[in-house]
Formats: sequence, C-alpha cells, structure tokens
Amino acid sequence: MHDSNPSFRLGFAFTIFLTLIWLSSQAVAQPAISGPNEITQQSTPPPQQIVKVIVNRKTNQITLIGNPADIAIVKRAINSINRVNRRPPAPVVSKKVVLHRQLAENVATALRNAQPFLTSRAGKITITALHAPEAIFLSGPPALVERAKEFIATLDH
Repeated sequence: MHDSNPSFRLGFAFTIFLTLIWLSSQAVAQPAISGPNEITQQSTPPPQQIVKVIVNRKTNQITLIGNPADIAIVKRAINSINRVNRRPPAPVVSKKVVLHRQLAENVATALRNAQPFLTSRAGKITITALHAPEAIFLSGPPALVERAKEFIATLDH
C-alpha cells in the first residue's frame, strides 16, 4: 500500500469492512459438514467484538485493536486481500556512470530537473552524485536507467 491517495485508503478500509461482514455471514450460513462423501468446510467464527482498524497514512501501516481471536480473523481477511492484489516486484537495476567532462552535482541536478522524463508506470529512478571519481549512481527500472544513461551521455560529451 504505497499509494498516498486518501480515497484509495478509504476504499481499502471499506473493502476490509465488507470482507469482515462477508466472513461473518459465511460463518453463520455455512456450517461445517462432515460425511463419508462430502467435503468438510471450515467456517470462520464471526468476530465477537469490534476490532478497531487504524490506518497510518505516513507509514502505510494498519493497526488493529481488539480481542486477539478477532484480530486474527481480521488479519486473515487482510492477507486474503493482499494475496489477490499483490503484484510481483518490478525489476530494479543499478548502474554507475563515470563522468569525463562534467561535475557529478551538475549532472545530478540536471537529471532531477528532468525527473518527469525519467518517470514511468514502472517506477522512478534514484539519482546519486558520487565524487572521486565524478560519477552518477542510478537505480530503478531497466528502461529508465538506460534512458538516464543516454541523457548523461549527451550532457557529458
């Protein structure tokens, strides 16, 4: 949950709330059945008390306050949501580009000013000026790092 959009967080909290309601109704509506030819379903008990959910937008954390058994139910609901929505991490590469004619601070400033050019859906690029030797350290998605290397080559020719 790295999105800083307040409506996204509200939607996430609402999704957790709806999931808890659904888990609660499923626990009552689907009792465990055991027979020789029937599949046994494990039902999740409904929360006995209210679990308070606190979302910290600054640290992207969720705090749960309540009965430990009820907190476990909420954690299972959150984990099931995370399994569905989890994307594999984007690949990240790191490159050191040695400068021959420019100072690292000047090139880093130019790169930071061109940041919209060096941003995509795949992520952002991290730019670090290095000294002795003058160089730029780039870290980010492979396509953006290559684009930044080409930009640095034009600045340093």
